[in-house]
This record gives sequence, structure tokens and C-alpha cells, in this order.
Amino acid sequence: MIIGGVDLNTLGGQLEAPPSSDTVLLLDADQMIYKAASTVKRLDTAIRRFYQLVLEEKFYTNSKEVRAYITPSDNFKCGRYLLPTVKPYQGQRATREEIPLKAPLKAHLIANPHEYAAQGIEIIFDYQAEADDRIIEDSIAFGERGLVSSFDKDMNLCRGPKWNPELGTVDTISDAYGWIDYDKSRGKVVGHGLKFWYAQMLMGDSADFVAGLTRYKGRNIGPAGAYEFLKDCTTEKEAASKVVAAYAEINQNFLAEAECLWLRRSSDDSAFRYIYPLLEGDLQKWCESLHAYNEEYKAWQLSTQQ
Repeated sequence: MIIGGVDLNTLGGQLEAPPSSDTVLLLDADQMIYKAASTVKRLDTAIRRFYQLVLEEKFYTNSKEVRAYITPSDNFKCGRYLLPTVKPYQGQRATREEIPLKAPLKAHLIANPHEYAAQGIEIIFDYQAEADDRIIEDSIAFGERGLVSSFDKDMNLCRGPKWNPELGTVDTISDAYGWIDYDKSRGKVVGHGLKFWYAQMLMGDSADFVAGLTRYKGRNIGPAGAYEFLKDCTTEKEAASKVVAAYAEINQNFLAEAECLWLRRSSDDSAFRYIYPLLEGDLQKWCESLHAYNEEYKAWQLSTQQ
């Protein structure tokens, strides 16, 4: 058959459907909610637009099903906002002006999580953990079948396959520690795996208002400095000791910052549970004392809010 002067018989497999897949797309749905709510004026239109965007992502990734994660507005956020951090966790969001349809759209999705079940889509939400935490939990549970998709750089610490929406590629790592690099053109650290989390421990995270390490050798370390600091660390244990030691030098509560940046692997996980076994000697004792202090501080904060 010839169409537009092109013999379709010469195209071979280019027109064939992709092979069937058992991939489960673990989708951070915040970006879709924002796009859907900001481009229309009616809630019913926003709902249809949201699912259109999700279905497009399902198609691009050739996924069998989609778990779309959202964080309810009254979420406890694992108590991160109760910690004695340098900056209040997500404190900058209190005065942020929201798109009018964003809250109604999110409320509809929470109330109707199986609305598009026939298309293999389920809305996942939790009132204790944030969407990011649930994505990491499920990424571990699904293993190689679970493909993480998010524009949020926090998701770079995932252990399993990660979809890059900008490039349309899948990145995998051979171990949980992974890799980092420095993108000079954008002035950013990029990476995949726990090594990226250690970089965030140094740089902080402006999106969640987490300061990270406030000073290193008398000044802000920045992305380039964080990369130089970690580039020769080849194991989690080496990175943990070096990062915690940098916090110890300025007597800054590293564990409060760590808990805000850490995404839990299970419902009872924490940054303390992860990093404590990696430390030794005085650093481990300091970590234990900070954990006790942080727990007491959180309890006090909760008591003042009742």
C-alpha cells in the first residue's frame, strides 16, 4: 500500500503495536492535577483532562496499569512539619495562591479512586504518608515491574526503574546507591538512587523548604559543591559518614533535615532506621541522641496543637 508516496510495506515493524507489557506505572499525579486544573474552567472538564493526561503517560510508557498517587490536603505527611528543622517543612506553601479548580479536582479523585478502573487506572492516596512515600514503597514492592514517573526530583532516589518524561527514556540502576552527575548547563545535580538523596542532604530542597547543610567551609555548598563532595564516595556507608560528619562540624541537627528528605520504604520506616546502621562510633551515638530529641520535640509540638 502506498500513501503519500510512501510504500507502507517498506516500513516493516514501525507500524506494529508494541509488545504486551506487565509494567505498572507508579505515577506522581501532582503534575497532571496542576495541568488539568490550570487549563480549563469547569470541574467536569478538568476531570476528563486529568485522565487524558494519565492515559497519555500510560501509552508512552507502554504500561499495563497505572497507580496515580496524590497527597490529600489534610495529610499528616509523616509528621515532617513537626521536626526541629532549620526551615518549617513546606512552610512557603502556606501563603501560596492555589489554582481554583485544584482542590475540587483532587477531592473528586479521592472520592472516586476507581472511576477509570476499566482503563487500568487507580487513584492511590494516604492520610499519613505523602504520595512520594507511597510511590517509593510500591516501587520496592513491584520491583522491576514498577516504573516510577515524576517531574519531582525527590523521586530520583527510587531504587527501581525510573521514567524520564522529558526524554522518554527509562533509567535503571544495578544497586540502590546508584549515581550522580553535575549538569553544568543547568547548574543542577542529576542522578538516580540513594546517592542523589545524600546530595540533597547537602543541597537541601527548595520545593519542600528543606535547608539541608547550612554551611560547609564557611559558605553554602550548592549543587556543584555537593557533587564534588560526593563524587568519590562509592558506597552508602562512605557517603553517610562523610555527610553526617559535615553536619557535626557545625553542630547542625542532621537527622531533622534527613527525615524531611527521606522517602520511606515501608510504613514504619524512617531516615533514622536507614542511616543509623551505616554510622559508627561517635557519629552513631550522636544520631541516636538526635533521634530521641526529635521524637520528644515532635511529641511536644503535637501537644501544643491539641
